[in-house]
Amino acid sequence: MMIVVPFSLLFVLLVSGCAAKEEQPVPFLNGLQTACPGCDANTDVSAQEQCVNPCMKACLDKNMGVTSYGKVREGTEMKCSCDCSSEATDDLAIAKATILQDLSLCEDVANSFKKNVCYIFVAREMKDESLCEKIELKQGDNSRDSCYIYVAREKVDKNICGKVITQSGSNSKDVCNLFLAQETGKAQWCEEIKVESGDNSQDTCYIFVALQNKDASLCEKINVANGGNSKDACYTLVANKLGDVSLCEKVQVDSGPANSKEACYLLYAIKTQDPSLCEKATTPELKAYCVQQIR
Repeated sequence: MMIVVPFSLLFVLLVSGCAAKEEQPVPFLNGLQTACPGCDANTDVSAQEQCVNPCMKACLDKNMGVTSYGKVREGTEMKCSCDCSSEATDDLAIAKATILQDLSLCEDVANSFKKNVCYIFVAREMKDESLCEKIELKQGDNSRDSCYIYVAREKVDKNICGKVITQSGSNSKDVCNLFLAQETGKAQWCEEIKVESGDNSQDTCYIFVALQNKDASLCEKINVANGGNSKDACYTLVANKLGDVSLCEKVQVDSGPANSKEACYLLYAIKTQDPSLCEKATTPELKAYCVQQIR
């Protein structure tokens, strides 16, 4: 199964029918496979970021720009799958600038949005937040914030998160701290996330760290006063991650299709193929579904 960043391309291969004729260049090359650094059999196939640089390099070797990238699993091996195009001149310039770590090459990018992307990639590659200053501040455009977040993640540097102007939402200080928590597995970064009504970014952060560390005690850091049932979701996810069904008893909501004690037991039953836990279902429909998934 392959999941790719959605771009529509046509694979065209021009082959000369006569040995005397010169071969025409191939404008598009789809499904070019290359190694996926750091990937193994357990790597999430939907996580695309690991394939950005490998696909840039693979397409650049063909003097093409990368137009999409994704992962493909072949048995126990995970590879990057890249779509390249010789017509993607801006993407080719971005690849050259990133791989060569040469910010001046971003000036060859015509599209203003993609030029900002180029600055971001080079700043991240060089781990130099000062390069983000090349991105113009414009109303409604938080590309510079995005740049700071990428570099902060690479350097695991809280001070860079302080440069981010936007407080919450996408490309914000909260997201920056969330990334640092993911990179380090430390809950202290979650505490930096501002808690606002109706926003569960801090809760999400604690869940990520609890799963990463396989530590159910971190679920207790989630404040139920913030609303929602994130704490129940945390215990349900960690119970299944650890293989510890006793954690389902910590879930406060007794029944329901999601984030409930009942759901926790049924998910565990299906994962471990234990039909006895299907008895925890509160309705005949859910019990039947549980048993059906095990058979």
